[in-house]
Amino acid sequence: MKIEDLSVYLDTPVATIYTWTHQKKIPHVKIGRSLRFDLAEIDLWVNERKVAQAVVRRPAFA
Repeated sequence: MKIEDLSVYLDTPVATIYTWTHQKKIPHVKIGRSLRFDLAEIDLWVNERKVAQAVVRRPAFA
């Protein structure tokens, strides 16, 4: 997948994805001057960053 496709898929600006690749925060492959992304690896990367839902505790009534 090309960076433009990933930008649409993640709803994230291309510039942000370039920053993440430079910082080695997102899995990618560099072929010459081109960046490529594996959709399965991106999905795993996204799932690893999920924030757990907060558990709402209700007070017990006496």
